[in-house]
Amino acid sequence: MKRLTALLMGLLLALSLASCSDGNSSDTSVPADSADANEENVLIAYFSKTGNTEEIANEIQSLTGGYLFKIETVEPYPEDYTETTEVAQQELNDSARPEISRTVENMEQYEVIYLGYPIWWGNAPMAVYTFLESYDLSGKTIVPFCTSGGTQIEESIPMLEEACAKAKLLEGLTANDPDDVEPWLEELGLLAE
Repeated sequence: MKRLTALLMGLLLALSLASCSDGNSSDTSVPADSADANEENVLIAYFSKTGNTEEIANEIQSLTGGYLFKIETVEPYPEDYTETTEVAQQELNDSARPEISRTVENMEQYEVIYLGYPIWWGNAPMAVYTFLESYDLSGKTIVPFCTSGGTQIEESIPMLEEACAKAKLLEGLTANDPDDVEPWLEELGLLAE
């Protein structure tokens, strides 16, 4: 009887721990639907090589309740920074579209898409364009944000406008500090009151 009780307690503990996850893991698929009408139409799609852009995406998620979706390439970028910049420059020069490893289910349900990326050679990584060109974005609102060591987001906007021609592109933010996010969202009128 003690064994059965211990087994049941262990099972209950395991189930309890599984249900306590924060749900913000960027490695999970985007849910097809949501019970909360305030969150179900917001997607935060981002590419992050070093974690800086992911930190900003997480801040946006905490303020909007939207779903996180990490854009990842099938073939990872090199670990070495210099090698990564060389690959990124070559992709930009070739207007490459690296294959991405996942897709968003039911993209049609999302009305607002926050799009995050680091600035590489004055632009978004080419994987971001693979992502954008994989969906019909007609009528959607795209809200770009980036992280950068010196280049401002405005330099990357012309190519984004071309890729999102049928969507409404809002003013972007170069955010290297999570504290920059809330005032930007307030200014754009994107925070619920």
